[in-house]
Amino acid sequence: MTVYKDTESGYIFKSDIGGCDLLDIDLPANTMFPVLLDDNNRVVDNSEAIQTKQRIKESKAYLKDTDWYYARKLETNEDVPVAVVTKRTEARNYLRANGY
Repeated sequence: MTVYKDTESGYIFKSDIGGCDLLDIDLPANTMFPVLLDDNNRVVDNSEAIQTKQRIKESKAYLKDTDWYYARKLETNEDVPVAVVTKRTEARNYLRANGY
């Protein structure tokens, strides 16, 4: 199977996404992409890593998407909804726990 390895992240994909090295390796037919390879191009069980990376991405996006509540609070003194404050706290805590 021909796949492409992202030189920065180490993940491999079925198609070239730019900044990738072409690899010609054997992968199981049921391989889920993207796949993480170690330095010897062996597949690493990365289902948890992919979930963590996705949740980090979602947490960052949530914080960015809800920043406006705090600008509104400063300008109009309208309270930030409790659910937003709670979820932002959870997102920040998750990011901190994962090195961000």
